Order: sequence, then C-alpha cells, then structure tokens
Amino acid sequence: MNKNTILTYWDKDQVCRFVNNAVFNWFGTLPEQMINKINLRDFLGQVYEQNRPFIKAAFDGKTQVFNSMIPTPSGKVLNARITYVPDFDENDVKGIFVHVADVSHLDKPTFNDNLKKTLPHNQQSLEDIQQALSASVLTGFPGISNLAKKYYVSESKLKRDFKEKYGVTIFAYYRNLQMELANKYLSSKKYNKNQMALMFNFSNPSNFSLCYKKYLKHRQLSVEINNHNLAKYKDFVEQSAAAVAMFDINMHFITTSKKWLKEYNLSDTELAGKSLNAVLPNIEEKFRALQLDSLKGIVNNYTDLAVIQKEGTPGWIRLDIQPWYKNIDEVGGVLIFTKDITALKQMEEKDKQFFEILNKTNEIERIGTWYQNLITNTAAWSKITREILEVDDDYVISDLEASLKFYKEGKSRDLVKSSLNKVFKKRGSFDIEVELITAKKNLKRIRLICYSEFQNDKCEKISGVFHDIGSY
Repeated sequence: MNKNTILTYWDKDQVCRFVNNAVFNWFGTLPEQMINKINLRDFLGQVYEQNRPFIKAAFDGKTQVFNSMIPTPSGKVLNARITYVPDFDENDVKGIFVHVADVSHLDKPTFNDNLKKTLPHNQQSLEDIQQALSASVLTGFPGISNLAKKYYVSESKLKRDFKEKYGVTIFAYYRNLQMELANKYLSSKKYNKNQMALMFNFSNPSNFSLCYKKYLKHRQLSVEINNHNLAKYKDFVEQSAAAVAMFDINMHFITTSKKWLKEYNLSDTELAGKSLNAVLPNIEEKFRALQLDSLKGIVNNYTDLAVIQKEGTPGWIRLDIQPWYKNIDEVGGVLIFTKDITALKQMEEKDKQFFEILNKTNEIERIGTWYQNLITNTAAWSKITREILEVDDDYVISDLEASLKFYKEGKSRDLVKSSLNKVFKKRGSFDIEVELITAKKNLKRIRLICYSEFQNDKCEKISGVFHDIGSY
C-alpha cells in the first residue's frame, strides 16, 4: 500500500477504531487524536452530507467506490478515490473499512473539460479559479494573466467577477489562503515565521511578519463580528415564542426556544453540540435537501412534511428553514421554525372526503360544488364546477381573489364581493344570481350559494354550490 494511502475503520456507531499514519500526511492529524475519539460525521464535516448515501449503502452491506475532491491543509486539492468496504459479522455489518487513495495523477481531460473551454465565463469558472488558487498556495501565485488565459476570460472581467463573488481581489484571496495555512503551522509550532516566509517565497521575512499581523488583526475583527452576530441570533431564538432551533454549519444544535423543547418533549435533554440526526432522526431524514439549500443561503418557506408522532400516529409539521449569517456573506448555520399542523391536515382530509361524496350526488343534478379553506389557504372545485367555468381538469386553483375574476366586472363581481364580506364578518349564507365569464370567454348566468363556517368567532371556511341557469 502506498504510504500516502489512508486506511481507516469505523464501527457500527461510526466511531473511529483504526487509522494509519497516512492521515497525518493528508490532514496533519495523528492517529491517536482520532482512534476512539472521533466519529465519521465530525471527521468529514460538511463533506459528510455529500457522502451520506455511500456511507449508508456501505453499512447496508454494499461496497462503494467513488471519486471526490479533497482539500488538504497545504492548500492542495487532491482527486481521491474512496472505497467503503463493509465488515460483516455473519450476516450483520459491524463496521466499514475506508480506503482513500490519491489518484490526481490519473486525471485526464474529458469531453466535459473540453466543453467548458467553449463556454462563456460563469459561476463554475470562478469556482475552478478558487480551486486553482488553493492548489498553488505553496507553489506561488499563478498570475491573473495566466488564470484569464486558462479559463478563457478577459483579465478585467475576471478581476471584476471574482471581487463581486468573494469580496476581495484575487491576490488578496490567495494571500489570505497562505496566511490561514501559516496560522495553522505557527499555532502548532511546526514551523517558525522565517521558515514560513521561505515556504511562501517572501523575499524578506519582515514582509511576511507584516502580512501575518494584518491577517491576525482582520481575523480577530471577524471573530468579534461573528461572536456578536452569534449572540444576537441566540438571543432571538431563546426569546422566541415560536418553536425554533438554531444549528451550526454541521447541523449540530446551538440553542432552541422553550416552545421547541416542549413540542418535541426535550425539556430534560441537553442539546448543545448534538446533531439533529441523533436527536430527531425522523425529521432530519425528511428535509436533508432543504437544509443543504439553506446552508447555501437559500430560504425554504413553509414546507409541509409527514412525520410519525411520538405516540406512533401519523402527523404533519410545517417547516420554515432559513440560514443565519456569521457576517455579511458567510452562512453560520440554519434556523428551523416548526409548527404542528396535524389538525389542519386532518381538517383538509375531512373536507376532501365530504367533497367527494357531495360531487357524486351533484353530478346527477349538474350542480357544481366548491370550498375554500381560509386557514390552510386551500380550495377545491368539483368536476361540474370546472365544466361550468370551462377550465381544464389540471387547472390550478389559486386564492379567493383570483377566483373572483371569473365574475363579470361591475354589478356581478361587486355583488359577490359584498356578499362574501358579510359572511366573513357574521355567520350566515347567501343565495344570489350573477353573471360570469368562463375561461373560454363565454358569458353565463349562474346561481351561487355560499355557506360560512366559524371557529372562535373567526370564519375558517366557506363552501357552496354553482348552478348554471343559462348561457348567452
């Protein structure tokens, strides 16, 4: 086995039980710092989510082989071939062997690589340039002119687009990568400043010292900003009346509101530092894709998920997942707002069942039925109603305001609006005759009957019938 090939073993709880010395060459980590002390999720960090399908398959007993780009502390990005091999105890998997080999020397241009050269400068190009800078931390700045030629973009556009995306110039970004690596080596006392200056090709060690001091000052300022923002988010979450939890970039709990603890029966559980998967695996599994989007800065509002409640009965929760930021452009983790909407979903299901029965009855009389749930903002029209309005079966019913546009503007639409306003304010019904214009622009006169349903003095639902009493 090549001395730079990593071999590790992880038990069924994904805890490291063996690792060879090659891990030090890749990551600067000694085997004794890992064995019996670290789990696979923490070791892989953000990469864990990308590798989760392979990890799961391996623990299900299937060997996995795939390639992945792995950044090393030196700043170099290696193309690694990773193999997961299940370790069986009779028919059960008791752990997995992980074999990681550097196959960068096998890289060859592919059709897709050649295709990229014909494409205009884009987001992918900027990410490729970022990787090129990381890979050349120890070999010297590649030069803006060389980068522009390699990625088929003008120098001015490259500099402008890079600064817009990353907030600094290309050289400043490169220098910062060097200082991050220098800080790691100096903090661990592997090298001194003179050695680092030589390693990074500084002509004068004093220039390196000035650059490093500037980096430390900026880093301290960033830490203070990050801590200030973290404290503000924590205060918001802990004082919130909603069920909300705050997670770091690895989806480990930072803090929660009291309502979150109460809703998930976790009041006596210490959550800080624990992963969501370990505490609520049923929920975590459902919205993994959404949380990955949020870590990229994408807001996912009001996603409804089916779950199994602690009593073992089916239920529903509504998720609102938002990123929180360490600073202006760095996502620190996610905020997850949840609400139990089981009762609302059950109400919807009852509405649908009743609606289906009513439809079958009214098809005989050519009477259309409809309902609008004002709480869940859902609606349904029967087959006959759709036929009267001359809309397709797959026509999407939007909100009540959109439905009103079918009524002829003027007297008819005004009458429907005023009638609805009355039943919204006071329990009751109305029975009116109005004109409407169908989706196919045909004018019809219909009889519209509406009934209101109230709960706690608030109108929650309206329903009724359509009766076509004449076309023109």
